[in-house]
Amino acid sequence: MTSNQTRWRVGKMEQIIDRNIGVHFGDMDAPFPFAGVASMFDGNLVANNPNFGAYKAGTNGYIGTEFTAGKIFSRALYYGWNDRGILDDGSAGTVYIYGKKGAPANGTDGLLIGQASFSEPSPLAYGSPLTINSMDTVNAYTHIWAYVTTAAATGICGAELEMYELTSAVQQHVKPAAIFIGAGQSNMVGAAPVPDQAIYVNRARIMMFALDGTVKPASDPIMDPTGSLWPQFDNSAVGCGTMLPFANSVVANFKNFDALIVNSSKGSTSIDLWAKGGELYNGMIARTKLALSAAPYGSFIAGMVWQQGESDTFTEASSTAWVDKFHALVANVRTDLNMPDLPVVFVGLGPYDAFAPGWPQLRFSQQFMRLPANCLYVKTFDLANVASPDWLVTGSVVTIGERVSKAMLQLLPEMF
Repeated sequence: MTSNQTRWRVGKMEQIIDRNIGVHFGDMDAPFPFAGVASMFDGNLVANNPNFGAYKAGTNGYIGTEFTAGKIFSRALYYGWNDRGILDDGSAGTVYIYGKKGAPANGTDGLLIGQASFSEPSPLAYGSPLTINSMDTVNAYTHIWAYVTTAAATGICGAELEMYELTSAVQQHVKPAAIFIGAGQSNMVGAAPVPDQAIYVNRARIMMFALDGTVKPASDPIMDPTGSLWPQFDNSAVGCGTMLPFANSVVANFKNFDALIVNSSKGSTSIDLWAKGGELYNGMIARTKLALSAAPYGSFIAGMVWQQGESDTFTEASSTAWVDKFHALVANVRTDLNMPDLPVVFVGLGPYDAFAPGWPQLRFSQQFMRLPANCLYVKTFDLANVASPDWLVTGSVVTIGERVSKAMLQLLPEMF
């Protein structure tokens, strides 16, 4: 690696500046203490956060946060949460994010700086927030609030607003990126609750090729469909998946490269839907090539992580056929990327083996099958899952990412 193969660029850094957790409003046994939107910021605030308040008006709700002057916000994440998601009765609604220099007098007394709609039966669980991406603005707001409108009779149950600040422009040293493809179904999409992103200690060195076609700092959920240019990969509920924990672990071993994640995954997909020529396969290849062209000078495709198989366990026949189809998939990807030795790590089925008749057979086949060259298997059946038979808890997902990293490092050339 010579000095002229790295470069400097002027960019803007994004960091989380406030996260407001544990706020119920609209579904409370006792009368809520706030008289109006302005009172969110008048001192009658939630005990566990002195800079936070909430208010309910009919079926609509507000949550807001007050900051010192001079903050410029880049984005907001809005979470609805309770046992059934954001609404009690399966309705729909819209989240509007407003900002103002000064306390608002009512719910719309400010500049509308972003909005997103939601609908059931895809609840906004903790692991699947709405992301408001249109917040890059010259306005240095002191007050930000979410105004949530619903058609439900019982309205909002609980919410959380997470704010990110856009800091001043800085000069960043940009290393070439090792590009890692992620593909598969829901556990690769990300189905676990999103952890505090501070656990990813190397996140400053990890980028992602988002579904809107841009390279941006990596954060869960990687498969956020906001602004998606690839609707075949849109997923209604996304959270923490394998790729960010993997990248956080693997990049710690790189001296000359950063990491760029290209996740192209879709929940509830059989391996037949990933056959060459299909929209999922074609989209995965197209996104990988576009990511390569958008990455810093000197970047290259380094490896692929595959996590899929749950949807092929419904019959013993489909379970038995999976191995040959996986071999064909690997061969096709290597041919179409012109990388005959592309490192591939695949993640085996998890611990639940009564979900479908073919589950034990496929899990056994994945563990003991003849592997393609330069390919390794990672087990997961010893890890904890959740009530949904094939979804893993966040701690298990992070462990899988670390295991995939160790396997991938065995396959990568010595230049890393």
